[in-house]
Amino acid sequence: MRNRRIFLLFLALILLCTASLTAAAATAVELTATDKAALGKTITAAAAAEKAVINKLYQDLITLQQLEQSRDSSIKSVHIKNEEALLTLRRDIKLIDVEKLKLLDKAVQQARERYKPLFALYTALNKQIAAVKKLKIKELNALLSAQADAMKLAVQAARQEIKARESLLQAAKNHAKAAKKRIQETLSAITFVKIRIKAERNAASTTKKHIGPQLKMFKQAVKKTNVEGTLESLPALVAQVRHIVARKGTILDLENQISAIIDKAKAQLPSKR
Repeated sequence: MRNRRIFLLFLALILLCTASLTAAAATAVELTATDKAALGKTITAAAAAEKAVINKLYQDLITLQQLEQSRDSSIKSVHIKNEEALLTLRRDIKLIDVEKLKLLDKAVQQARERYKPLFALYTALNKQIAAVKKLKIKELNALLSAQADAMKLAVQAARQEIKARESLLQAAKNHAKAAKKRIQETLSAITFVKIRIKAERNAASTTKKHIGPQLKMFKQAVKKTNVEGTLESLPALVAQVRHIVARKGTILDLENQISAIIDKAKAQLPSKR
């Protein structure tokens, strides 16, 4: 129950962080009703060829914004799915062969406990033999030695059984350790992918900083019905949004790469038999 609560807490934090990240990354190119009306007047005032260019650029801007929203949604969805999968996978990694190791360890402990009286009796008998040798009582020494010889085979068999059980336990520990290491090595590739994602986000963020001034120039141009100013500011605005959308496309590809790495790591989990 406690583990489930911790898992749900981590998941809630992931959702919160992801939502904040997506909201911060959205490109703020918003045109009010007044801006749109001013753009309509500017298009009306433009020559035929200029109208076609402005209309095309404006449609491109709308299409790019829709595409950006779609990519933001996809990035968020894949990212959350990845983080959930990683939490589950890391829990599964910790549980590799846990039950098997418990059973094998229990078998070792049980064997040690079972043969403890035998070992104690054998040790005591050998101490008696050593003490009797000092007394030089041949008959008693011979009797005790015969008893020790009779027990020796049982003691050796007991030790071999314990050793065999310990070997099985150690082999299982080595197997679990190797499996965990192999999976962790696969997952380590995610670190480099996340570095690339951060670089793409930084590049998009840098471009986004230029959108505000460019959008202001565009709005001022359409407000003044300035066709030339509109034709200067709108292409740059569209190019900046296109650049951000391209970066987000790369981020989505990288998130999908993380999904593939997680799937590969999952496939390396030992089968439960």
